[in-house]
Amino acid sequence: MKDSFAFLFLVAFIILNCHPKPGDEAHFQENPSLELLIPYNLSAPDQTWWLPHELQEISGITPIFKDKIACVQDEKGIVYIYNTKTEAIEDEYRFSRNGDYEDLHYEDGHFHVLMSNGKIHEFDYIDSSFISEPIKTGLKNLDFEGLCLSNERNKFLLAPKLQNNLFVYNTEQNMIVDSIQIKNFNADKLKASAIVVDTISNHIYVLSSPNKNLLILDYDYTLVQTIEIDSKVFKQPEGMFISKEGDLYISNEGKKGKANILRFKRQNEKDN
Repeated sequence: MKDSFAFLFLVAFIILNCHPKPGDEAHFQENPSLELLIPYNLSAPDQTWWLPHELQEISGITPIFKDKIACVQDEKGIVYIYNTKTEAIEDEYRFSRNGDYEDLHYEDGHFHVLMSNGKIHEFDYIDSSFISEPIKTGLKNLDFEGLCLSNERNKFLLAPKLQNNLFVYNTEQNMIVDSIQIKNFNADKLKASAIVVDTISNHIYVLSSPNKNLLILDYDYTLVQTIEIDSKVFKQPEGMFISKEGDLYISNEGKKGKANILRFKRQNEKDN
C-alpha cells in the first residue's frame, strides 16, 4: 500500500511540475517535421563586410544601387551609404536630429526610416538639404525595430519588440491601417529586430536578436517554423533585407567587436 501511495505521489509531482507556471518564458511553436523553409545556410555566410566605427550601432539596412547599401544606426539621424566594393562609407545624409532610429527602406529615390517610438521619417534621397519631420503613427511604447515593404501596394509591415502583432502602415494615407495577429504564435512579445518579405516564396521572415531565432511566417501570417540562429555568427542581428537577386543580408551591431553585414547566397531548392 505504501508503495502505491508513493507511486501516485510521484506521478502527481511530475504532472504538476511539467505544467507551465505563470511567468515562465513563453516558447515559440514550430513544426520539427518540416525541412528548413528558407533557401539559405545561416551558419555559413558567403561574404562578410566589417564596418567602420560610425556604424558600430548599425540598426537597419536597405539596398539602394548596385554595390551600395544604405544604413542607419541607433543614435543619429543620418543615412550612411556603404559601398561593398570599396568597403567604406562613401556618403552621409543627415535627414533629422539625433534620435532612436531602427530600420529603413529605400525605393525609387525615396526613403522611409522607422523610429523606435513608431514615428516614420519620409524623404527623398536627392534632396540633401531637407530635414524631415517624423510622421506620427499613433503607436507608442511598443519599441519598434522592423520595417519592410509588404506584398500589398503602398503598404509597410512594422514589427515591434513589446507586442506579438504586426502593424500595417499605408504610405498614401500616412497612417496605420491594420493590426495583424500572428497565428500559432504563443509568446506575448514578438521581440522583433527586423522583418522582410521574401517575394519569391511569399514567406515573411521575422528576426529576433534577443531570442536568437528567425520566425518563418506563411503568406497569411501563420507561424510555420522557428529557426534557431548561431550566436557566434549573429552577435547582435538588427537589420535585414533580401536583394533583387534573392540573397539575404543581415547586419550585426558591434558587440565586443566590429559591426558587420553578412550575405547569404540563395540556394536552389534542390541544394537545400
